Amino acid sequence: MICFKIIKNILILGILFIIFIISGCAKEDTVRGNYMCQVNGDNLDIFLKEDSKATVKYKGNTYTALWKEGNNKIDIQTIINDKERNLMLLKTDKFDMDLEIYTLQSGNKEAKDACYKLKSNSKKDLSSYSYIMVQNSKQKVENLAKLKSDLALIKSAIMNEKQKRILNNDSSLYLDSLSTNKTELFDKILLYPYAASNNLGKWSKEANHQYIYHLAPGSDIRFEYNNIDGTFECISHCSLLK
Repeated sequence: MICFKIIKNILILGILFIIFIISGCAKEDTVRGNYMCQVNGDNLDIFLKEDSKATVKYKGNTYTALWKEGNNKIDIQTIINDKERNLMLLKTDKFDMDLEIYTLQSGNKEAKDACYKLKSNSKKDLSSYSYIMVQNSKQKVENLAKLKSDLALIKSAIMNEKQKRILNNDSSLYLDSLSTNKTELFDKILLYPYAASNNLGKWSKEANHQYIYHLAPGSDIRFEYNNIDGTFECISHCSLLK
C-alpha cells in the first residue's frame, strides 16, 4: 500500500514537471525569435535568444543585449553607438496567423513603423502591414488630439451650465446627467451632441454616468461624470492620455 502511494506521488510529480516544462517552452516560443523593425527609416533587427541574451543589428553594426519579458512587452537593454538604450517591444494586434505585430519604443519615443515577428518560415510581403500600422499610428495621434479637444469642450460646457444655474438660483449646480439617452451623447450641454458609435475616434455610453472614447484598436478610455461636483474625469486607461 505504501509503495503504491509512493509510485502514485512520483507519477503525479512527473506529470506536473512535464506540464511545467511544456508551458515554459510554449511561453518561450511566443517571445524568442527574429523581430524586424524600423527606426527613423533605418532597419533595426532584433534576435531574442533562449538565455535572455539578444543580438541587435542597426546601421550595419551588431550589438549584444539582454532582454526580459513583461506584461505584453519585451524590454531590451543594449548599447548602441556607445550609448545605453532601452528598447521596448509592445504587442499590438495580430493580423495574420503567421505574423505578430509589435510597436517599438526607444525611451519615451515610439517608432513610426511596426516591428514584425514571423511565427513560421513563410515569406510575407510586409509592405501592406507596414502601411496599416503607419496609418493606425497616425490615426491614433489624430484621435488623441480630438479627444483632448472634446474634453475641453465638455468640461467648459459643464461649467457654463453651472454659471447659468447660479444666475437662476437653482438649488442644484450640476445636471443629473449629461445625456438624454445612449444615442445622442452630451445633448444636455452641447449644441451639437455626439452620435454614439463604437468606431475609432468616437464616443459611446456605457452606463448612466460613464462614457467610453475609442482611441485605437484595443485602447478604449473610460470617463465618468460626477453630478455632485460636476467633474468629468478619466477612470480607466488614463495613461493613454499622456
